[in-house]
Amino acid sequence: MDVPSLLLNLGGKANQGMPQQQFDQLRARFPKQRGMPQAAFRLGALNNLVMRPRVNISGSTTGSRSPVYVDGIRQQDILKNEFGAGGEIGWDFETPSGHRFGGAAQGQYTKGKVDFPDVLRQFGVPDEQKFGTSGVDWNKITGYYRHPEGYYAEGDYNPVTDDYNFMVGLRKSF
Repeated sequence: MDVPSLLLNLGGKANQGMPQQQFDQLRARFPKQRGMPQAAFRLGALNNLVMRPRVNISGSTTGSRSPVYVDGIRQQDILKNEFGAGGEIGWDFETPSGHRFGGAAQGQYTKGKVDFPDVLRQFGVPDEQKFGTSGVDWNKITGYYRHPEGYYAEGDYNPVTDDYNFMVGLRKSF
């Protein structure tokens, strides 16, 4: 079973034991994104607490060549290949009375290699140089709370730099 089918299946099972009208009202509070179904979960005693996973991950791979000149004559190239991925994984919750809260962790992963040409050995350059993170670097942890009347609190923490931010406020429409 593919991921979209699994999420649709889980979302369909989430309303078992809850009147359809009440379930539809809860689902209406969350906008649907194009292309991917939105999953909602209910667990045990938390029947009316809507829980949604949040997963945003992207990555890329790049390669480049840099020419090496010795005495003005082009020799072989330095080859650099790199792979990187990053994203955010978290959960969002909503109570039947409209209170919303959640949190996430953001991180990144990088791996790469630079291959040096043979002509550079005479200058003490190694065959290759590998670089990257040792696993995922978690560089931000976020959390928030939103009251139905517009009050909110949100913050984040960076475990790499030990920096943190915290905000409280009120959002009102005029």
